[in-house]
Amino acid sequence: MAQHARIKRTPPPDGARRRWWQNRLLQLLAAFVLLCGVAAAGLKLYTDYTNSHFQVTFYRVTSSHVSEKLRVLFLSDLHLREYGEHNEELIQTVQELDPDLILLGGDLVTFPNPEYENMLSLCRSLADVAPLYGVLGNHESEMIYGGVDDQLAEKFSEAGVQLLRNETRTIQIGENNVELIGLEGALKDFYKYGASDCVESLSRQYDTFRICINHVPMAFVDYMQDAPFDLALAGHTHGGLIRLPVLGRLYTAEEGLFPAYAGGMYQLDSGAPLIVGCGLGDSNQIPRVYNPPELVLVDVNWY
Repeated sequence: MAQHARIKRTPPPDGARRRWWQNRLLQLLAAFVLLCGVAAAGLKLYTDYTNSHFQVTFYRVTSSHVSEKLRVLFLSDLHLREYGEHNEELIQTVQELDPDLILLGGDLVTFPNPEYENMLSLCRSLADVAPLYGVLGNHESEMIYGGVDDQLAEKFSEAGVQLLRNETRTIQIGENNVELIGLEGALKDFYKYGASDCVESLSRQYDTFRICINHVPMAFVDYMQDAPFDLALAGHTHGGLIRLPVLGRLYTAEEGLFPAYAGGMYQLDSGAPLIVGCGLGDSNQIPRVYNPPELVLVDVNWY
């Protein structure tokens, strides 16, 4: 029987083994750096795209208080952002959507930047499309009460915005009587400066289509679950900044991590829909991820 010779393998010296591991680690490190570079470049491209593009989100609600179709456009949280030169792209989109009513949810400006003529110009253009009403956001309030520009509200009024400052206004749109309720103030101040008084003064028997606007959505959740209106509109959250697959929206100041009311349509205890717009701009350096800027369109009894 033939016998096979056994080959004795001599292990490489310690120096060669060390060099092999060093080369392997360098390769892994280079691959990691390359991957980070590709991810950073992709994020930069995505951020640049979202800074210049927005989406229109359509909602439909029904109400017995509307006798004919009604189209409401809601925009908030521009924070001085422009889409096209002088916001031409945004204005053109609004014109093409042909709303019956345009509502502003606040934070068109960014505190403490006093240069917001582009937002006043936008409002002048929007007021030529449809009746334009709105509320102040926290950034406008900070500008006014923080000593930067105490004439801000008057400037927006002169630009065509009919501001609702803890008050109601009933308007006629076609055959519809639309009652607008505009509330302002920080969440913690709901009972201090007139917001609660305005809501408590509302009759529970009414035949108008009531729309309530408050910049901060948690005001509806915490204080107005049973308030008598047909539609609630809010902004402020910027859509939770970052939206993660499966986990959802990441963060808002009022709710913290994984907020429940950061963007979309919800239902209050009264049965009224609460629509939280994700906004059209940003007030900080955190990029929006999987969370495009948003223009909200609400069709009431629209078939």
